[in-house]
Amino acid sequence: MIVSKREFVAGMVAISAFGAISRPAQGEGLIPNLAKDAKPIDQAERLARIAKAQSLMKAQNIRALLVESGSSLDYFTGIQWWRSERVTAAVIPADGPIMVITPHFEEPSVRESLGVPADVSPWHEHENPFCQIDRLTGGARDQ
Repeated sequence: MIVSKREFVAGMVAISAFGAISRPAQGEGLIPNLAKDAKPIDQAERLARIAKAQSLMKAQNIRALLVESGSSLDYFTGIQWWRSERVTAAVIPADGPIMVITPHFEEPSVRESLGVPADVSPWHEHENPFCQIDRLTGGARDQ
């Protein structure tokens, strides 16, 4: 038996009108919400991550770690930033608070998203951001 589209749609409307097609109650039959107990990453957790990194750096005699934009920057600082031709990065020294370098015009956005205490050091378009890193770390960057 061949059924036209019009007959098929008319039959489906009739069936649904009589309740033959039922929908599950909201949430019924769905995968349970696995994230319902998830908590946002807070400042204490990020500070613990930084402290662990600093401890490992001291053990390996590493003076500073440069963390570029991307998931690692978010992991340590909470700054969710994309990579671009203008450097935004964090410097984690083996001792002391972290420092963030960013273009001057991005400073307000970076400060707003920063999840840990840090010295934010903006750089201007005519400056070299890597000289800013050397200034902040006392030349810890390998030449």
